[in-house]
Amino acid sequence: ACNKPPTTADQKLLVCAKCRKVWYHDVACQRQHWKQHKRMCPQLAASYTDGVRVVESGTEEGLGRVAVTTRSFQTGDVVLAEPAAIVMNTEEDGCFGLWDSFVEAPEDIQQGVIEMHHEELPQAQWSIDPRQKMIGSEFRRYCQSRPANGSRLSESVARNLVSIVGLNAHEYTQAAGGMVLTPGSRPPKSQSGLFVISSKLQHSCAPNVSFAATGAGVLEHIAESPIEDGDRLSSCYCDSVYEKSRQQRREFLQTNKSFLCECQRCMGPDECVPLSCHHCKTGVLFRNGATKNWACALCDWSGLTTDNIAQQIRKEGTLRQQMDDVQRSLEHSGINQKTLQSGIVVQAEITKGLHPLHWLHAACWDLLTALSASYARMLMKDQGMSPNSGPVVAALRTSGVCQLKRILWVQRNISVVHGRVTLKDLVTSLDDTVERTLDYRSIRLPDVVSVLNMVVASNPQSHDMTDVAHIAYHAGRDLLLAGDVELVVKLYTRFQNLFPRWKRLSADDAKNIKALVETNGRDNRFLNHLVF
Repeated sequence: ACNKPPTTADQKLLVCAKCRKVWYHDVACQRQHWKQHKRMCPQLAASYTDGVRVVESGTEEGLGRVAVTTRSFQTGDVVLAEPAAIVMNTEEDGCFGLWDSFVEAPEDIQQGVIEMHHEELPQAQWSIDPRQKMIGSEFRRYCQSRPANGSRLSESVARNLVSIVGLNAHEYTQAAGGMVLTPGSRPPKSQSGLFVISSKLQHSCAPNVSFAATGAGVLEHIAESPIEDGDRLSSCYCDSVYEKSRQQRREFLQTNKSFLCECQRCMGPDECVPLSCHHCKTGVLFRNGATKNWACALCDWSGLTTDNIAQQIRKEGTLRQQMDDVQRSLEHSGINQKTLQSGIVVQAEITKGLHPLHWLHAACWDLLTALSASYARMLMKDQGMSPNSGPVVAALRTSGVCQLKRILWVQRNISVVHGRVTLKDLVTSLDDTVERTLDYRSIRLPDVVSVLNMVVASNPQSHDMTDVAHIAYHAGRDLLLAGDVELVVKLYTRFQNLFPRWKRLSADDAKNIKALVETNGRDNRFLNHLVF
């Protein structure tokens, strides 16, 4: 821990009994280091880094150092579990908290952080760029208020740290207490951490690992597909990657991460933006990212005219605008029956005007989930209706069904992105019943059952906790509140192996799910509160 060599060649070092990751010369060395080590000890105990090493990628690629595996992994395996090198709360402490955390870190940690990818502006830009001028002002104030720490930090390093956090930091919730928002409760506190090895994972819109931070501040990376010994690890830098088109992903990465993605998925057919084939009538055209050409997945026809493309762009733009209008209405005026009905109308227009594989279907199911759940909450809170009243049950079932339909859409896309299903197979086996219009006022239990049966029978190989598990969890909670316990048991049984890998699920909620499944719905420990 002191970075000094053993005093003799045969000296036997002591190891921390809890984490077994830090070594000491003697008891005195351990006691001296304890004040610094005790904060990291629980995280180190939960860490696993033996399956990954960092190597040079080769200068011709311009990637610098990358993370590769040292053994093979199967889908669902934990590939890497890494504690944060430094932790800060930038929302409350701003740059001061970041700089304090860096200065107080050991030298090897400081070096690992400095080597993370970042943009370094030349000194001539410091007095021109508005953001750099603000950072410079903050640094001068920092040196005045904390001279001891300020003297150990150069201005150029301080500026680079701000860029490093913007491009590499992961936000996580410390010791999350559950997913239920009860009266008077507050959301758990969030922090940001920098992870040295995790920062070396290259980006891909078809990542071979997904990540989530535990309550202890350990960033876990879980295999999304089989990984061979020596393979590079890749994760995605944007949320809901399976529900975004190529244009959306690239715009986000260009704006927030300062690079234009050219991963294999972005260079291939964009499965999120399909067009019906006018030639074979049953096929679907997708646009290739490398050639910019549209081609049918069934007949290879590529004779799409510019007028056809322009018409599609206008149609998509109009529907996106209608969705945005509904969202703004919800934010400005709150939920009411008119806003919910407007969302239903937009969904009907999307079903009528866009192919079932289009990403706007998933986006609209997400919007309708929020609208119908908010409507149910309003009926119970403002109008005093009980959870088992007709209008509330209908709204809750609508929310549940929308989430189930979103699961089907997302799982279908995951299967394509990870090569489990080809675009050709997807097109020939497509069942568009998922996208059909629903009406919250007349939704019946058989409507829920039919969609749930499709979810239960869907691809069992999906392991993406961010894009599947949390949707299934919330769908179950809505249907529980509507009284559909048997359906929830069926849903949670389908995903019971996936829930433990979803790090935002609290230990209490995990126990509640287990009790519900094992007792076939007789032991329902969930509170009667809508989840957030």
